[in-house]
Amino acid sequence: MAKAELINGIVCPECKGKLDHDDSSLRCDPCDKTFPLIDGIPIMLLDGHDIVSQPKPAATAASGAFLRKAFSLMIKSIPTGYHSPITAENFAFLREQAPPGASCLAVGGGIGAYGKDTEHLGPEILAEMINLEVEPGPVVDLVADGHDIPFPDHSFDLIISQAVLEHVKRPRRVVAEMHRLLKPGGWIFVDVPFIANVHMYSDFWRYTPRGLQELMQDFEPIRFGQNAGLGAAAALINSELMAAVLSCGNTRYFYRLRRICRRLTSWQRCWDKLLEKTSLPPDAPNSIYFIGRRK
Repeated sequence: MAKAELINGIVCPECKGKLDHDDSSLRCDPCDKTFPLIDGIPIMLLDGHDIVSQPKPAATAASGAFLRKAFSLMIKSIPTGYHSPITAENFAFLREQAPPGASCLAVGGGIGAYGKDTEHLGPEILAEMINLEVEPGPVVDLVADGHDIPFPDHSFDLIISQAVLEHVKRPRRVVAEMHRLLKPGGWIFVDVPFIANVHMYSDFWRYTPRGLQELMQDFEPIRFGQNAGLGAAAALINSELMAAVLSCGNTRYFYRLRRICRRLTSWQRCWDKLLEKTSLPPDAPNSIYFIGRRK
C-alpha cells in the first residue's frame, strides 16, 4: 500500500469494515464510529484504546531557555563512542529482499524523525513507507494504536518496529496485528532493548534473546542477534551509576548529570566492535533484533 492510497486503504480499527470519508472525517457505518482527519492525517484511535500517555510536564520559565540550550550544546560537544553498523546492515539486507515497489509500514517509526538507520532501506521504500504513530508529528502519516491497526489483512510487504514493543500494553496483540498485515512471504524487522534504563512513561517490558524469539514464533526466523552489545550495556549502566552517585540523591541533578555521564561513558561502546567478531552468545546485550518472514 502506497502513501497515495492511504485514505482509501485504511479500514475501521474495530470491525475492519470499509470507511466513507470527506475532507474532515472518516466514518464506519457498521460501527457508527467517526474518525477525524486533521491536516489530512487520519486519527484512528478507538475509545478506551491501549495507548498510555505520559502526563504533560509543568511549564518551565522562559528565563531558563538560554541556559538549557547552552547545556545541551555542551553535552553534544562531548564525543561519543562506537556506533554499531548492524541495524544499517540489516536494513540494507531487507532492501535487497523486498520486491519492486514494496509496501512498508513502520509501527512507531517516530514523531519528529524516522527510526535509526532507516535511510538504508533505500529511497524507494522510504519514500512510500507509511509511518504509524500514537500522536501527530512532522513525519507521521497515520495516528493509530498498534493493538488495532486500521488496515486490511495482507496489506504490506515489509513491517518495521524499532524500540516499540517494550512500550505497548499487550505486545502479543501488536505482534499478531503485524503478522495479520504482512503478505504471505512478507518480511518483518523488530528490535527491542534488554539491558536498558526505564526511558519513557510507558516503558513496560524487557526481552531476553529467547523471549524475543518466543514472541515472534509465528514468523519464520531469518536473522537474529544483537543491535548493541555488552559494551553498550556497560556504558549505559555505568552512566546511570555515575549520575546517581554524583547527584547525591537529588532527582533534578540526577537527570542533568545523566546526560553528561552517558557521553563520558560512551567510549565503552567501542568494546562491541571487538566483541562482534567473536562467537560469544548475546547473553547481556543492550538491544536485540529479529528478522523474519510470514510463513
